[in-house]
Amino acid sequence: MIDGIGVRGACPECGLAVAESLPEARTGVSWQNHGGPIGWVLGVLEALAKPARSYSLLRIDRERDALWHVLATCIIAAAIPSMVWSLELWEGLRQPEDRNLLTHAVRTLMMVAAGTGVLFTLTRIEQRGIRLWGRVNGRRIDKPIAHRVCAHASAGWVIGALLIFPGAALGEQVEDWGFSNSVGAFRPIVNAAPVVGSVLGFGIGLLWFEVLVYIGAKRCRFANAARR
Repeated sequence: MIDGIGVRGACPECGLAVAESLPEARTGVSWQNHGGPIGWVLGVLEALAKPARSYSLLRIDRERDALWHVLATCIIAAAIPSMVWSLELWEGLRQPEDRNLLTHAVRTLMMVAAGTGVLFTLTRIEQRGIRLWGRVNGRRIDKPIAHRVCAHASAGWVIGALLIFPGAALGEQVEDWGFSNSVGAFRPIVNAAPVVGSVLGFGIGLLWFEVLVYIGAKRCRFANAARR
């Protein structure tokens, strides 16, 4: 019963049948139910392939699980470009004696740490943003809901990390074309095309993250925490 309404009645907040709006109806997504690398991979795929469906199942439970999922996703998303760029730099060193493995490893770890910090900070800012959106629009999006929604949406960071490389490759094609043709005043832009392409690739991931957050905020705006 919810405020005297039977399970066959409609929830006064979300309009669903009471049985559907109960916490027990949210059976959880893969990263909540399985954990570990397999649960993480399946959770990312669920968020990307069936976001609306997965957000309907997202369980509002332990904050620690959401925190670890966000942190793991940010680390992996930061490590993808960092490791590739680090490998390219390593292979580009001309003399074997110039290759200092320890220095190279420290540089790579610093790149991963910096990228993780940026992505984690952006995720935390988004958590506050959707709580504000909820207050402005009369939606009950409290801290637990905001954390789980953004944790599931962090799959967008992985997409952004992967799209950096096709963006850079396309930019290199534009740069090569510019070397073979007269582009006049557009030369600085053409020369910066690889960087611009990388930024645009990451931007698509950022946009994907925002779309996932929006879907999650709509689907979870009246979600109830799991009963202990």
